[in-house]
Parts: sequence; structure tokens; C-alpha cells
Amino acid sequence: MSKLDEIRDAIQRKLNISPTYGLIGDSDGRIDFAGRPGYIWVRIPSASGGDYTETAVKAPTTGAVPMRAGMPVIIGYDHRGDMTILNADFDAQLGVGIDPRLNNAADQRIYGYVSQSMLLTFRCQPISTPSTDSMTVWAKGGWWIDGARTAHWFGGDTVSLTGHIPATGNHLLALVYVALADEDLKAVVSTAQPIGEALDPEVDAQECLDQLSVGDLPLWFWRLYGDQTRLTDGDSYMDARQLINSSIGGPAVGISQYNSNDLADLPGQELPSGYNIVLHGGITNSGNVTIAGHLKIV
Repeated sequence: MSKLDEIRDAIQRKLNISPTYGLIGDSDGRIDFAGRPGYIWVRIPSASGGDYTETAVKAPTTGAVPMRAGMPVIIGYDHRGDMTILNADFDAQLGVGIDPRLNNAADQRIYGYVSQSMLLTFRCQPISTPSTDSMTVWAKGGWWIDGARTAHWFGGDTVSLTGHIPATGNHLLALVYVALADEDLKAVVSTAQPIGEALDPEVDAQECLDQLSVGDLPLWFWRLYGDQTRLTDGDSYMDARQLINSSIGGPAVGISQYNSNDLADLPGQELPSGYNIVLHGGITNSGNVTIAGHLKIV
């Protein structure tokens, strides 16, 4: 080792005694640094504790640091003197409610089970590359059964979110879903609001879900912001596949039980052909009753 290398290593060790702390991702939640493979965005707080400075650093190649926007990390210098992520910030993770054990991919107590994120059916992902900007989402195909017990096949498709980008300074949620009517991949969005106002799943996500029809399959929520040109994994807001076959997707066997003796209490919507209605009690009705499926009175 040359004298210059010894001096450089000594400086390196000194620099990492007092490392820099920051967060993965820029202010818009983007992680990958376009045009520089292997580099990611981080936000480093100013010395006064005020605004963050956004910069690109080398992604970690050793250790286990979950690549999530907002993940607290420790930033230092590698043997070449370049800034890189050294490790996850244990204490800061605890402070924001993240379990530090997630950093250890070998921990079977955490990763010894199949999580929803590991399931491939209907999984969505952006198709941007380090050298190509894109606002397109790809969804993997799969089978599903609608409320009338009819099997459907979605072969996988893409949908562009370019037309849903809000005005400068705003952000919103976009829900990618499969429409039952034509088995196509589509998207709906929530009302745009200033970036300074946090998106709320009970409000913004619900607004998207309310736009779906019975039988549609909600797949994935994405956060879009003004002037956006590139969709990355950092823009993923929430996996919506757990909602399939809920009140939106429609129960797999239709409405099978309804404990009422008054048809006026039935939901105010047209029931798809093939649904079965079972009524416990008599029927009181002041108008006409049209049954497209089967009516069983117990």
C-alpha cells in the first residue's frame, strides 16, 4: 500500500467516525437517479436542522438496506472516496415506526413467510429503465372468478398514467385496475391536492375505489405529482390486491344470504345475472319484482 493510499484510508476512517444521516429518495419519493445506473437519490438534512439537500449517492452493495422512499440511512464514503449508503439507521428507523429487523434478509422470523408483495399474480410494476423515462405500468396476468361464478383470464397488459399527471405543485393517487366489462387494464385517480398536504388512504384511495364498478379488480395505487416524467418503484403507494373479491370485486358466490322480509331494504343497485338471493321470511313489496336469477324463500 502506497503512502497516498494510507493517507486516503486514514481520512476515510476519520470521515466515517461521524457519518451523515439521511433518507432514501428525493422530495417526490423517487429513488433511482436517472442516467446513472447504481446511483440513488437521498435527502440529507442541513446542519441547522431545516431543509434537506437532495443528492445522488452510490446504492449499497453490501449489507441489507430496504430500498424504500423515506428509509433512514447512514451515508459515508467508500474506498474510492465516493459517497454511498453504509447501512440503515437503526435508531431513526425505530423513531419512524420501522422494524430494523427488516434490514436482515436472513432473519426467518421476518422473511420466513410468503408476504403479499412476493405474490406475482396481478402484480404491478413500472417499466422505466435507468436510461428511459416512462409513466407506464405493467400488470402480470391471472385468473379470477366474478360474482356470477364466471371465470375470467387477464393475460397481462400495460397502462399509461401520463394523462393523469396533476398540475405543478400538486399530487394525487392513481389506482390501476382490471375492468370486468372488457378485461382491460385501466386507471382512475383521486382529486389533486397541494404536495404539502399528505395523501390519505381513507380519503384519496377511497375516492379511487368509489369509481370502480362491481366486479372490477383493484390492483395497485401509485402516487403521481406535477411535472412527473418517470414512474419508479418509489412512486408505489399501496398494493390493492387484498381488496379483490371484497365489496368492490364482488363476492365469489354473489349475495347468498339476506335476512330481511322487505325487498325495499335491498341495496339500491341492479344485481348481475347469476346472483342468488336467499330471503329468510316473507316478502313485502309495493312495486314490481324482477328476478334474473333464482329466488329462494326459506
